[in-house]
Amino acid sequence: MAENSIPEKASFSNESIKSVLFSTIFIFQSNLGNIRRFFEQKLKFIFFPLAALTEVITTFLALWRLIKTDNKNLGKTFDFVLSFLTTSLVLTAVIGGLALWLNPIMVSSLFIGAIGLGVIYLIGQFFHHAYRWLSTPSIDKEKRAFFREKTLKYLQGSLVGLAVIAGIVITMLLPMAAPIVLAVGISVAVVLFIDRIYKICQYCSATHSTENKEDNNYSLDETSIENQSSIYHYYGINNRTAKLTGNLETDKIYLVKEIKEKINSLRQEIKDAERTWMEFFFPQKDKRINKIIFLSTLGGIAQSYTDEKEAAKDRFEYFKKQYTDNPRNTFQSPRRETSDVKDMFNATISFFTPAEEKTDGQSKEKTPLPTKS
Repeated sequence: MAENSIPEKASFSNESIKSVLFSTIFIFQSNLGNIRRFFEQKLKFIFFPLAALTEVITTFLALWRLIKTDNKNLGKTFDFVLSFLTTSLVLTAVIGGLALWLNPIMVSSLFIGAIGLGVIYLIGQFFHHAYRWLSTPSIDKEKRAFFREKTLKYLQGSLVGLAVIAGIVITMLLPMAAPIVLAVGISVAVVLFIDRIYKICQYCSATHSTENKEDNNYSLDETSIENQSSIYHYYGINNRTAKLTGNLETDKIYLVKEIKEKINSLRQEIKDAERTWMEFFFPQKDKRINKIIFLSTLGGIAQSYTDEKEAAKDRFEYFKKQYTDNPRNTFQSPRRETSDVKDMFNATISFFTPAEEKTDGQSKEKTPLPTKS
């Protein structure tokens, strides 16, 4: 995991609790040692509401990410919508089942529907990333490795989801005495447990890896910048920051050129969208005009930097604070993780940051690496 912010930690902890709860439920549903009757009489009034609560927390975290992000793209919006639908189905199943408004078949159907939504999404992601993996040239090893990792991740998630659906169908709808109920219930519980242990190991490994990168200056060598650029491109990001050379004049020309090209592209988009039904129902003209105004100002400040450094830097600091506090839809891009405008803004921030400040920021409180002989 790239970063361990409080919402990310809360999300991971919530998913871990959810796995433990469902593993325990499936153990009871297996009727091992005739424990299912005790669960039905007492424990289900505790476990099912707790399971529903984890789904509610998942939805609130998805909403939080959507609200806090600069770019409310389709991915984050879809995550929230999917989470909301899943939570609605689970809450309906739990409340209806405990209050005896719904029979066991309807309750099981709602649970299957809730998990099925996630499985459909995971299978779709699996095929998408598998296609990207197989269609990426073998010479691009970094990108192939990235898509392979994503493909295996979504394959694992799909198989676990299908196992849970099978477990619900068999353990909740077949008679308790059926031998297959015991086998399936225990098997699904074990699958959920192993899956969570594996993800915990991945999480700890990623956290440790991130800490090591922060403790050492490996992340800024040429190889890692090329790798980052390759991965960023997957998300539709040009990653202009990685293309800055450190030469002020060269970088200024590059940034101004990129900004002008984007402005021209936005103007063409406004022209092409005139009198179309998409623009009528989902107007984008004002947003594009705001982006043009933003980029025009940004380009003007960058253009003047080498001639009047202090004045340009002061203007940029004021400009940066203004838009960081209130992006005003300037950084929106529905189909990208980071919009072109935000990427240009980030590159300009790097451009205006003197080399000595970058070095101080990276080496502050760090132990120098031993010199290689």
